[in-house]
Amino acid sequence: MKQVSLTIILLLSFTAARSQAVFSSLAESFTPVPAPVDRLYGSGQDAKRAHSVITLPPSHLIPLQLYTNFQCTEYIEAAYDDISEPFVLMMMNIPETALKLYSVMVGGWTEYSKIVLVLVDADGCVLDTLEAQVCWGPPAMYAKQARIDENYTITVYSIHAETDTPLPIDRTIPRFRGWREDEEFRVVNGQFVKSNLIRYKPQFYSYPDLTRDLWQGAEIPM
Repeated sequence: MKQVSLTIILLLSFTAARSQAVFSSLAESFTPVPAPVDRLYGSGQDAKRAHSVITLPPSHLIPLQLYTNFQCTEYIEAAYDDISEPFVLMMMNIPETALKLYSVMVGGWTEYSKIVLVLVDADGCVLDTLEAQVCWGPPAMYAKQARIDENYTITVYSIHAETDTPLPIDRTIPRFRGWREDEEFRVVNGQFVKSNLIRYKPQFYSYPDLTRDLWQGAEIPM
């Protein structure tokens, strides 16, 4: 009985290790993108850099929720199929470390999509994830966006509604009162650590406000 239990434990450990090392073979597929970036899918003509879409194997480590209301309180789960499976858009090296930062799109071929930043060690194992963009479309309408500055600080910009009534995720969204938040994250000891939060005074938002880069808004800090 002990031998059987040990065998099961070893098999589970092996399976867990394989599931975590989902990025182990991707480093050679992408030319690292240097900071700063305003788009989490890279730029340029290098086919290895941004536009060679590489799908990921199934992994419980990649959050698959696709939101069906603007407040991101209701969602469906993406599936590992040809339409909504996660795929890698971009890779960055974190300076002075062996860590790599991957930009992963979930639900990219549907009307729902989000980008998750995934921090990976030298063996391709996932250390941490950060939801960095939530949008719907086309045309794109954002509830959350992010960019990375020259110091590799990640700023996540998000719009929050005061109402709990679910708001639609297209041009039919009514004018609503809400506020913007800017959250800054740094990579510290293999984790995304929040280093700053700026909250802005409430104001009214309408559809056109959500179709531009969120950092271009004229909100007033609290």
